[in-house]
Amino acid sequence: MFKQLRLDSNADEIFMRLKNGVMNFLGGRTLIAAVLVFLTAAVITTAISLGLIPDRNQLAVEERNSVCKTVSLNAALAVSRNSRESTLEVLQLFKASRNDVLSAAIRKKDGRLWAEIGNHSRRWDLNSTQDSTEDEIRTQFLGAAQSWGHMEVVFSPLRKPGVWGYMQSTTFRLVTFVCVSCFVLYTIFLRRILRGMDPSQAVPTRVRSALNILAEGLLVLDQNERIMLANHAFEDILGIPSDDLQGRQISTLPWEGHAGQTEYFPWSFALKEGNPQSGTMLRLQTCNQDYRTFIVNAAPVRNHTNAILGVVVCLEDVTPLEQERNELNKTLMQLEASRKEISRQNEHLRILATLDPLTECLNRRSFFEQFETQYMASQLNEFPLSCIMVDIDHFKLINDRRGHATGDAVLKSMSATLRRLAEQNDLVCRYGGEEFCILLPDADLERAYFVAERFRNAVSELEFNGFRVTSSFGISSSLLGATTPQELLQQADKALYLAKNNGRNQCVRWDHADRFPAIEEAPKLHTVTSETMTIPFHSVSALLSTLTYRDPCTAEHSVRVADLCVLTGTGLIPATDVYVLEIAALLHDIGKVGIPDSILMKPSSLTPEERNIIDAHVQIGVNIVRSTFAHPDLAEAIMHHHAWYDGNPLRPDLPKGRNCSTLARILAVADAYDAMISTRVYRKARTPEEAFSELRQGAGTQFDPAIVETFIKKLSERTAFHEDETKKISYETAMNIGQTIENLAYALDTRQKPCLAILAGKLKFAAQIRDLTNIGDVAGRLEDAIAHDADLEELAQITQQLLDLCRTVQRAYIQPVIETSKIDMCVVERESSQN
Repeated sequence: MFKQLRLDSNADEIFMRLKNGVMNFLGGRTLIAAVLVFLTAAVITTAISLGLIPDRNQLAVEERNSVCKTVSLNAALAVSRNSRESTLEVLQLFKASRNDVLSAAIRKKDGRLWAEIGNHSRRWDLNSTQDSTEDEIRTQFLGAAQSWGHMEVVFSPLRKPGVWGYMQSTTFRLVTFVCVSCFVLYTIFLRRILRGMDPSQAVPTRVRSALNILAEGLLVLDQNERIMLANHAFEDILGIPSDDLQGRQISTLPWEGHAGQTEYFPWSFALKEGNPQSGTMLRLQTCNQDYRTFIVNAAPVRNHTNAILGVVVCLEDVTPLEQERNELNKTLMQLEASRKEISRQNEHLRILATLDPLTECLNRRSFFEQFETQYMASQLNEFPLSCIMVDIDHFKLINDRRGHATGDAVLKSMSATLRRLAEQNDLVCRYGGEEFCILLPDADLERAYFVAERFRNAVSELEFNGFRVTSSFGISSSLLGATTPQELLQQADKALYLAKNNGRNQCVRWDHADRFPAIEEAPKLHTVTSETMTIPFHSVSALLSTLTYRDPCTAEHSVRVADLCVLTGTGLIPATDVYVLEIAALLHDIGKVGIPDSILMKPSSLTPEERNIIDAHVQIGVNIVRSTFAHPDLAEAIMHHHAWYDGNPLRPDLPKGRNCSTLARILAVADAYDAMISTRVYRKARTPEEAFSELRQGAGTQFDPAIVETFIKKLSERTAFHEDETKKISYETAMNIGQTIENLAYALDTRQKPCLAILAGKLKFAAQIRDLTNIGDVAGRLEDAIAHDADLEELAQITQQLLDLCRTVQRAYIQPVIETSKIDMCVVERESSQN
């Protein structure tokens, strides 16, 4: 009895092993069928090569040879009688009796054709040494005609050349038919014969139906980690039918990053340790070559004796969530990278904004900021500070006689020479037109005079197309009693005036001014100066920065107006007053910081009440300037720049005519001109010519006629050979846009949606003013998305688009400046080396 039980146990074990072995092949039914078809095709091909299966092409060739021999006998009789007509008649009858004969001929031993039909000489390709082919057959005459020659026949091809011809051959069609038929029959046979050994039958039908209802993928594995059952959800996700999955080891599926290392899988731990595993995240490649992400849970299946029979694996597809998370992380990373790039370009623009674009020297505003810092440091530490004013002699003649292009080359070479000879801590500034200012920290008057002489000698050695230039220098020092930076500049400017009016091409120190005869200055327009008062430029910069953050468009307008005022005032009023005029232009709209956004950025016409609020910005600005600087001339220029020359009927309290300060009258013209040529949301910009015409129409009523003509003359001279800078994006524009979008990215990163909405609205308004349609459209989309409470990913994508557009604007402006600077420096260095 025990022996019988042992035999039964062995039989059951053998049966299970056999069953498992067959189950290993269940997933490869198609592969088995393909292998069997391959073997069948190999047998057929071998039979054909051994001649066991006749080849129809070979039979056709043999039949052609037989017919040609028969026809050659008749032709030989005609040849033996030396009858060409009889020979041709035999050949023609032969061709007429067969559709596959293209041409035929009788050729003598010496190679000449004796008789031919069907243009045989063109169709025949074989030479005398080549054997016959299946399409071209040569038949030797027999008997007495054997020594005379032979017959040649060209048949139509039995098969077409190339792959297509081979596919039409009998062998290929036979093998193809057998392979296709056998594959279908083998597949049906294997499916039926192996159905009884399907491992899925181990799971009851009612259980399989219940598992197929689940939305998550579910697998049932045996002890060897082979798939016993896969529900429909997993089939749909993976794209592989359950029949192909059954019997495969789960570790052989293309899990990302594991490559068959089963000890890392949760089901392996569940089988090995007997404990459930949960929360493991894995990625699996589908048939579409994309990856799906799953949260995998695995639990062992036990029998009544607590032995582990297999494991149930549940796979929750979290691919959409993972993709959204990855996309959001990717977008945020791109956003951070773009923000850093914007910040870097903003810093580059800040550097460019401090330089004069033509000469690469410091511009006036950046020079004044550093001048005040150096002056305060010299006063605090009691070290000397010297200032040198430089002017190119007869520069107007150079422009008039040799053209402005030559004048620009002189300015570039002059600035390159000054910057090359200046020490590291020296400041070189293009003060205006052909004037330069050099600040020498910790240099007394003697050293400043020595440095000026070195500059003068170096400049006098420059040569331009056969002519040389000279320059005059005025020198002063803080040790000579100047109490403010402006007074130090004025002393150096007056020393320069003495140098130019006493022979030029020399250096004059302010302490030697009494050695020169007093020269009466040219008459100036009436102005009031306040030499005893100072205007700290750091405070001016702080106020301008406040206005820039509050309303970048107005700040840029103020900067442009300041440039126009300096251009007009230079040579018309003293240098000290030009400085005050420049500050007045920079701050003439500072009162707009007190105007609400709803009015300041309103795209439509203003109501009378809103107009009154806008008009109040002048008084607000005057109050700010008075409390900050206590400078009456500066406050008066800002207060009266809306005064009319012939009297404003709406403001009879304002002065008119010459009673209004010269600074206010110049500011009025420059402010009106820049407003005319600038785009507004409610109108397009006028051309400079249209603006000039309107200024002349208002001359004598709204504007001072003399100042209008001076303004038009100087601006025409500047723009005659240079592009109008008000028509292109300025450094400040690109930088302000970049700063706004940089703040946008930071607000998005910190989830500050109210701040996002405010910044998006400002950016949209600023882009409309500057005709930057693309930026304005995307900013509007961002504003709408914030209003509709869009999700973070959508906001990040729109902000990323804004950053990309901003980088494009910045690169479009930075790169030409860089390339132009490189070219200009190469020209200057080449001219210097030649000299």
